[in-house]
Amino acid sequence: MLGLTAAVVAGLGGAAYFAQTRQPDRQRLDQEAARALTGDSDAIEAIHRRQATGVSLMEDFLQRHCRANAAQIQQDIACLTNPMGPAGVLALARLQLLPERTADLLKDASDRLAPGETRETLRRLISDQTRHHKRIAGFLEGLYARNFHRLFVARRALLERDSQSAPARLFFAYAPFAETWSMLRTAPPDLQMRFLLLRLHTGRDGPAVDCLERFSAADVLRVARQTWWPVEIESSTNVIGAGPVTLAGALTGPTAFHILRLTPQAAASSNAAPGWASLERWFRWTFVFRYKEPWLGRQGVAYAENEMRAVNQANRPGPSMTREPAEASLWLPETAAAEVFGPGHCEAVRALPAGVRVPVAALSRQEAALWHAGGVFEWARPLFASAMQRHLRFAPNPHPPPQVFASAEEAAQQPRRSKRRR
Repeated sequence: MLGLTAAVVAGLGGAAYFAQTRQPDRQRLDQEAARALTGDSDAIEAIHRRQATGVSLMEDFLQRHCRANAAQIQQDIACLTNPMGPAGVLALARLQLLPERTADLLKDASDRLAPGETRETLRRLISDQTRHHKRIAGFLEGLYARNFHRLFVARRALLERDSQSAPARLFFAYAPFAETWSMLRTAPPDLQMRFLLLRLHTGRDGPAVDCLERFSAADVLRVARQTWWPVEIESSTNVIGAGPVTLAGALTGPTAFHILRLTPQAAASSNAAPGWASLERWFRWTFVFRYKEPWLGRQGVAYAENEMRAVNQANRPGPSMTREPAEASLWLPETAAAEVFGPGHCEAVRALPAGVRVPVAALSRQEAALWHAGGVFEWARPLFASAMQRHLRFAPNPHPPPQVFASAEEAAQQPRRSKRRR
């Protein structure tokens, strides 16, 4: 009995010791990953030597440290006073990973800093953000290319089982497209579409759009709903092939993340499933106000960020549009957050999801037409967050400012104006 007790105590002591030593090890590995992301050639080579273990190390780091969080950004900027120290290396890596929409926040922080080395370091980081993104994307492409055959089978099974898995998404976002598509040529169509839609979801589509042209609109929408776009924002009121369908990855309050709008083609024959005519994507819609009376199928206005559009060229003898390969773009498994806004425009939307509470504006038909054409007017300025306002050009009011209600319930209590007889 005493021997058993001693063994248990020894085991607990060993576990406690392992827990104590694991934290410094995690910090050491974080430093190695951070140096690799900031371009340190020795750290990059060390990650490559680890092979599949190096991939897992980078994936773990990216999942824990990729955050467009205003408070974290301020802390990281403060650490730039010693960019070569452990905290400074981590801070520099996190700042270089930030998405482009944080540029305004970084510039404002730079303007508040006193002249000195920290301010200059931050300004260089801002001016070189695009170059840093291309370098990091290239590093990840090389890492997954070197380990492609070691990881493919396991990551394929993970993609089939869990579309939200960060390791699966990172692997298939950065793995060589041609080689991956070749490996999937005998895979079930749904898995092929998962891979192609993942490239769309991450913005690293390139030739994925061409390959997606062979699938019907109904199948693309079905797999999209099963994976990264489960929330329906706008549904087609017509038969398939006559109206667009808009999906989102998530809906939080008045904000919808990762928007996908698919417009089906008209069916070529009664036996053929219609393909899709166009795919439009946005990073985020933030619903700003609702129309009291819908106009031409539009029900309100959203602030839309980072729009991308692809047109199906499969049946066009002379395509008028060329696509720029998107493989050089940087995508990271960032948690959706609504606190940092980037450049955008106003989008007149066909529907606002049930439960979204925004002000209601009693627009005239004439002014609704102006909003539909892209107009933004001074009376609406207070309805937009200040970070949105800096990216919009507010024109003078062309008509008297409309009545604005705090909610749909308040607007419903207002009696409708009777039309004047001529």
